Amino acid sequence: MIIQSAMSRLFVLGAAVFLLAGCSGSGASTAAPAALESSSFSALLPDGSPMSLNVESGQPSFFDADFWVLSQAGADAFEGGSCYGDVSGQTVQAACVDETGANFQLTGQAVQGGYDLTRSDIPGSTLQFRSSDVIQATTLTTIQFPYQIDIAGSYRATVKGVINDGNVASELKGTFALMPTTVVFYGQSFTTITVDISEFAHLYAEFPGIGPKTLGKVKMAATRAMLYVNSKPGMPPGPDSEVIVDMSPPILWQ
Repeated sequence: MIIQSAMSRLFVLGAAVFLLAGCSGSGASTAAPAALESSSFSALLPDGSPMSLNVESGQPSFFDADFWVLSQAGADAFEGGSCYGDVSGQTVQAACVDETGANFQLTGQAVQGGYDLTRSDIPGSTLQFRSSDVIQATTLTTIQFPYQIDIAGSYRATVKGVINDGNVASELKGTFALMPTTVVFYGQSFTTITVDISEFAHLYAEFPGIGPKTLGKVKMAATRAMLYVNSKPGMPPGPDSEVIVDMSPPILWQ
């Protein structure tokens, strides 16, 4: 990962504006073993914090997943990011990176109803990821909220998805200014918003204190915002191909 200088930031921001004008956003979609019926799995970390793993469906030889840690304290509090790797037989090997740029390896086996995996930054512990669908709600919720980012301006975003009870992350998807947008609620007190500026760039922002009941009802600037640009379009997003640029904080409006 590279933290750009002020001059480089302007260059990458200009490139993002060009991509916004000419490209529609889309994410890489690869896969979990076809035998697994669910794409959402949960495990407990050694400190008791729940970790959610959302595995994309697709070709069984690839592993593409988003992860979240639903803890309000500790080293992994509100950790979230992506994992990309391979599946050979039942063996999973993936490189993971969180939204701060920290990375770790996820290795293990696909088993009946889930995965038994180990994080390289938590050695000696096997995390038993099992289907979390049984504890998820089934009613789709639609949320609209005014949102402002420097690259695009102010528009109303609309996202839809399932808002879960308990220690399961809730992911809602929709659009902002015609760009694919993902909102992730970590319980009732922490929210992240990711806007896919283009196929090669996405803008990530964090909003502590915001949850499903307060999104769109409180004016607040993001406490942290980063523009991630894939500097190697032939490679999947990851620690070896992404450039991170500090951005002016996006703003939630009432």
